[in-house]
Amino acid sequence: MKNEVGMEVPPEIESKAREKGFHQGVKYIYKDGYYGNKFPVASIGGQKASRFRNLNSANSHKVQLGQGWVAFESPSSKGYVSQVWTQTKDTPTVKKRYENKLSITRETEFFQGFVCLKMSVFNEASLVCTDVVLDFDYDEDILRMDRYEPIYKSRNGKVNLGNIPSTDSKTVTVWFEPMTCVKSSTINCLVSYKDAEGQLQTTQMKPKKISVICPIMKTDSDINIGRLKELVESLTCKDSRTYKIKTKFDIKELVYELRDVIQRYDIKHLRTLHTTDGKDYEMWFYSKTKVNKTDIVIKIGVSYNEKVVELFAATETAESLTGLLAKTGREVQSAIERDIQNEGAVNQILNLTIKDSIVQRSNLLNSCDIEGNCTSNVIIEDSVSQHSKVGKQPPTSKSQEILSCRACGTELFSNSKFCHICGEKIIAIQSTSELTNKQKEVSKMNKINRSKVRSYLVAFALDKQTVTYKEFKDHFELTYMIQAFNHLKQISNECIEKGEPLLSALVVNEDGLPGKGFWNDRTLKYLNHHGSTTGIEARKIHQHEIKKIFGWSWN
Repeated sequence: MKNEVGMEVPPEIESKAREKGFHQGVKYIYKDGYYGNKFPVASIGGQKASRFRNLNSANSHKVQLGQGWVAFESPSSKGYVSQVWTQTKDTPTVKKRYENKLSITRETEFFQGFVCLKMSVFNEASLVCTDVVLDFDYDEDILRMDRYEPIYKSRNGKVNLGNIPSTDSKTVTVWFEPMTCVKSSTINCLVSYKDAEGQLQTTQMKPKKISVICPIMKTDSDINIGRLKELVESLTCKDSRTYKIKTKFDIKELVYELRDVIQRYDIKHLRTLHTTDGKDYEMWFYSKTKVNKTDIVIKIGVSYNEKVVELFAATETAESLTGLLAKTGREVQSAIERDIQNEGAVNQILNLTIKDSIVQRSNLLNSCDIEGNCTSNVIIEDSVSQHSKVGKQPPTSKSQEILSCRACGTELFSNSKFCHICGEKIIAIQSTSELTNKQKEVSKMNKINRSKVRSYLVAFALDKQTVTYKEFKDHFELTYMIQAFNHLKQISNECIEKGEPLLSALVVNEDGLPGKGFWNDRTLKYLNHHGSTTGIEARKIHQHEIKKIFGWSWN
């Protein structure tokens, strides 16, 4: 049998067509792309065969039958909106169908202690949808809708997206603040709108399940600055909340208040750092989760000049990080409001550019090395290692005898509690005035001459190649990654003093960028970079520095 353009349709194709319930047999079965001087006809589903008005619409309803033969499904059988020519004995007329027109995609992510629901509403119809309204349904004892972006009109707690033209979409990000922690909760949304005839229609978003975990903390150990810096670098999930204070305040009183808030949990206060002028403070805390023993680091930073408080946290899962920031964030904001006693004078900073800029400027920990030695304008409180010279000079009295770290063999003073190289806790080691020959050999093996590190990096520069942190660590047989970071920081300082490109920029993570430790205050100033250390701008700055390194005359 032949189709409407005179082509013979094979019997096996005709058999497939009949199985699908075609209208008028094989008349509207086509060789793909060969439709004569007309648009093809939809003959699967629907009440009768109907000719398409354009090829794009036809192609979206094409059904493959095999051997290059195709047929077309009626748009109405899929619930699509369509305008088709209805075949009659008289002049063709247009019949309109207005059915399901909106499709919804959604996803959630965790950010600044919030659950962010991102939605896109797409109009698949050939005509406009008007008065599109989002009506969210969620457990208000668990979640609170904080805000949505961009700013749309709202009424009775519903978000009004307005009109969505044909084949267009509108997106919205809704920020939910967890009010408590929960293993599982669901966000639903009913989308209502009017079709082109003014008839009210609705469609339902696929429910989105979320989980927010408040980690139970238990602290049974201490860590030194070296280990703290390594954790800040290595923990996979990091985020912060930053609060702007609109009035004057006593920074010392606020610091004490905030420290008390965090220590209500079973968490260890490690160090308080501040500038010599007392205008910037940082308090660092450490704990582990009680169940799975994962690390948690918290920082409270206060800047008097910027009038901001930053709550920073780092751990291993996004769900735990969100629960931690949501719970402690509310308590931190309440503590600030109690201290300054000025209602409405504290707001959370949501602008990412502003927040990142403030956080980068306020990181005092980067001004201190793993031994607890800081730049001249930073002081460490609550620490026996304040301005310590451990490992840099010999003992000056008999009371300061030499020890050796069990893990790496590094020479230490008798009053040392941690190894400043590997972070090993020093417990019950008998002091002796002389090291054994074996200890001396181990100590010698773990001391890396700076010139060897420089020569190693210069070789990569001359070969125009980069190297990963793991490769660097393995080459020098280092026990801990923090040792690699410390050596690279020394190289950075040496390059800055000589006015050279930063050789340390050759050592990168898997994403091709240096780690957070590279972007300390001194290198940022040297590179004249004040933005994010992970974005496009940082990558451009890094690539520019790499080009300088490859083109430099090294000696």
